[in-house]
Amino acid sequence: MKSNQLIDRRKFLIGMGAIGTASAFGLNGCSWLADPQRLQILGLDNALPGKVLKSFRSEFKQKAEIDPKAAPAEIWQTLRDLQLATEKKEEAKPGLEANTDNSNDSSNDSNKADSNSGDEATDPTTEEDAKTNAAQRKVPDLVSLSDAWLDAAIAQDLIRPIPAADLAKISQWPKLEPNWQASVTRNGQVWGVPYRWGSTVIAYRPDRTKFEIKSWADLWRPELKRRIVLPDSPREVIGLVLKKLGDSYNNENLNAIAALPTELEQLHQQVLFYSSDRYLQPLIIEDAWAVVGWSHDIEAQIDRQPKLRVVVPEEGTALWSDIWVLPKQQPRPTNSQAAYKWINYTLSPAIANQITALTDAVSTMPVNADLPAKIRANQLKFPSPEVIAKSELLQPLSDDALSEYLALWQELRSPKA
Repeated sequence: MKSNQLIDRRKFLIGMGAIGTASAFGLNGCSWLADPQRLQILGLDNALPGKVLKSFRSEFKQKAEIDPKAAPAEIWQTLRDLQLATEKKEEAKPGLEANTDNSNDSSNDSNKADSNSGDEATDPTTEEDAKTNAAQRKVPDLVSLSDAWLDAAIAQDLIRPIPAADLAKISQWPKLEPNWQASVTRNGQVWGVPYRWGSTVIAYRPDRTKFEIKSWADLWRPELKRRIVLPDSPREVIGLVLKKLGDSYNNENLNAIAALPTELEQLHQQVLFYSSDRYLQPLIIEDAWAVVGWSHDIEAQIDRQPKLRVVVPEEGTALWSDIWVLPKQQPRPTNSQAAYKWINYTLSPAIANQITALTDAVSTMPVNADLPAKIRANQLKFPSPEVIAKSELLQPLSDDALSEYLALWQELRSPKA
């Protein structure tokens, strides 16, 4: 059964701070079995059809488990907490080995005599080694990471690149379109494999608007004043204004767009409120007449809400992807081959079709003829080629550009006198 919780996909695109604490997401969420031959995957809930894991186990005679998390931020925090826990255990070891100078033999002999008297003493080095091993066992072999978190994971040394020799073991990789390959390549190194994607869309109530929404520009119409919910995300909101102006989501020089502040303020006057994970309910109960959100959230609701309409704006939109990445820690090297088999399996034509047909996203693999025509006709999953050509994956911003986005966002959201 699918969860009704909406996913904030852009929470990490502004800022590098940690989200939550270990007690919020932390290590308690990982309960891997100790079996070192079991492929351990940290994944996003409902990202894959349930039978994919079962069929993988059967076809490859491979033990495998998925630890499903409800949101990309939870996956990120779990990965980060596991890395920090392992690092802390490793850093603790040198301290335990201190004071190993044997120059004072009498003192050492005395200590040995004391340690042999009474109850048997516990070896702290052995205890710490056990804790380190336990922390390492909780590190997954493979992680599903949202594209918004990829560069942060690289910067914080949480993941490792896929060596070229190992990439060759993923036979489906060359079949991915160049834009997907480029999205995970940094300075010639491949840091992951995108396996599903979606887009930012507009959902609206035609019974209330009395007109058809086709473009970002329609959000400025006077009929929608105080009737729109937008994501609580500067990249998404400023980006859609840039697209309306014929520019790019990834513009690095906002100060050069003279019309941007005025257009952004005019859009702000249309907004009922901002939310990245509580935007559909107001639309359903008619408090809002139009909302901007993510295709996977809306795809999950559209069949149950026949009064809703969805459009991918004709100016183009933002695209997102989920990516298989390898954690920096590699506690079970023997599972590396199984990890590559899993990646390749999720890109295979049969599984790619299942992802597209049975989940709320689309496989990154090219559409094949076996995909049912009804699915291929779904405009939410498959916008027109013209719209896709004008759409963009959000790229990381330079520090200067990031400061411009934040300053403009803070000015927009600050109370006006």
